[in-house]
Amino acid sequence: MVRVKSLLRNKNGFTLIELMVVMFIIGIMATIVIPNLRRSSPNQQRKEFISYLNALSLYAMQRAVQMNKTQEVAFDIKNRTLLLKQQGRVIPGRSTEFEPVKSSFLKTEFHWSPHISFKNIFINGEDKMTIQQKLTETWFFITPEGIAQEVIINAVDKNDKQEGAKGHQFSLVLNPFTVQFKEYDTFQKP
Repeated sequence: MVRVKSLLRNKNGFTLIELMVVMFIIGIMATIVIPNLRRSSPNQQRKEFISYLNALSLYAMQRAVQMNKTQEVAFDIKNRTLLLKQQGRVIPGRSTEFEPVKSSFLKTEFHWSPHISFKNIFINGEDKMTIQQKLTETWFFITPEGIAQEVIINAVDKNDKQEGAKGHQFSLVLNPFTVQFKEYDTFQKP
């Protein structure tokens, strides 16, 4: 009995189970802390918006070519929503109807942060924000050949105040052939 007690008192180091418990606790803490650190960066919501806009545009281009139908990437400015629509029935003498697209592997509707506000949306050289003072919705098309209209979006990220009191100005310019937006730190014009 004395020998067992002396062995227990002279224990050096940790057991495998103790190490596993500590690693488990560190893992749980990391899953809680790391996402919060990523969200705390001031430009995270802008980067998420740009990334999603590029993913949706690329998906629209692939659908346009595969289905031989024009795709529409719509901006619902009032509700801060991006939406992918597809050319529906063509009725002679009337405008073409576009129907929302449903997808099982990509959200075809995305709500962007209220911190991002649009100043200009140029589509084929026309500023849709100036033409319609109370613009609630605008869109650009991607043709069945996989080519998009020319689009320039000038916006302000009010959450990123490093650039000044009004927020970070940025511009997104769509390459009509790759259907991907490139970000610029200054407003662009057609």
